[in-house]
Amino acid sequence: MHIEILVEDSSGRRLLEHLVPKLLGSDGAPHTWRIHPYRGIGRIPPRLSAQSDPARRILLDQLPRLLRGYAKTPGIDAVVIVLDADNRNCSEFLDELKRLAQACGSIARTLFRIAIEEMEAWYFGDKEAVLLGDIISSLSTSKLYKLKNMAVLEKVTNATSLVCEGEIQDVLDSYNCKITEKKYFDTIRKKTAVLFSLSTELGSYLAGAAPGKVLALKKYGLNAGMAFQIVDDILDFTEKSSKLGKPVFSDIIEGKLTLPVIIALKEAAPKDRKKLIKIIVSAKKHQKLNKTKIKEFRKILEKYDTITKSYLSAEKFAEKAVNDIKRLPDNKFKKALTETAQFIIKRKY
Repeated sequence: MHIEILVEDSSGRRLLEHLVPKLLGSDGAPHTWRIHPYRGIGRIPPRLSAQSDPARRILLDQLPRLLRGYAKTPGIDAVVIVLDADNRNCSEFLDELKRLAQACGSIARTLFRIAIEEMEAWYFGDKEAVLLGDIISSLSTSKLYKLKNMAVLEKVTNATSLVCEGEIQDVLDSYNCKITEKKYFDTIRKKTAVLFSLSTELGSYLAGAAPGKVLALKKYGLNAGMAFQIVDDILDFTEKSSKLGKPVFSDIIEGKLTLPVIIALKEAAPKDRKKLIKIIVSAKKHQKLNKTKIKEFRKILEKYDTITKSYLSAEKFAEKAVNDIKRLPDNKFKKALTETAQFIIKRKY
């Protein structure tokens, strides 16, 4: 697949040059892309048929011409346009951009991504959230440095990078009804399981455990974290909001298609699959689901037994976690870790 990526400035280009290879792999393996930076955002021309000066590299000014060109160019599978909201109404702005794409006969996969504040905050939250994250990162790095242990600092920074990748993957796959189990497992490994793994690895490493024991506990944490996230995703469909501390079906409303849904989309008959997709599209459009749609969605999950199948997957990871520490000495700490892995599967909150 070849992707053309348009971004409004050079700082946005630098960010994308860093992120895109992490998300898609190296250029040409198998996907290819080109990133085109512009000199500002500008405005959509009132007359879309008017000719624009290519030398005036203002993104929205040039967009009608660019989209018409891409529509006629073979070998371009997707066009991604990334820009800032700049105090616009995001919903209205997005609608305007989509109408522009349709008017220009754009290719089917034309995606618009809008940042609320600056381009550098794209997919990471608004500016205040980014600044707060910078403060927390600085404080944690300072505390880590005081340990005078570069191995620990390296482990933490590597894990942090993976978590960021996982969160980005999660956002990019929002409402993606073609997401696979493999992609889902890779995302939860990065955004959740890596943190569990880091915790169990660092605890044993700093306690002076032998390398073999540190590795065993690192693997334990990874598999326990996988089981934890799968169960967490299951509970969104099976428990009440009073227990969860969040609205039921909130994952669907936010566009997170988790294991029970992925299995249902893969195994359901065409008629039921269409129903699921229709409800997911409705959740995306209205950012909520009424009781009728929730009931219908849950009924299809039950029909294909996807909750049970998801639990079986979680149980396999929990069993792996217990097996990872099988050779460690039998004591109260090993017993606690074994019981923790078992509790992860049984928990209801």
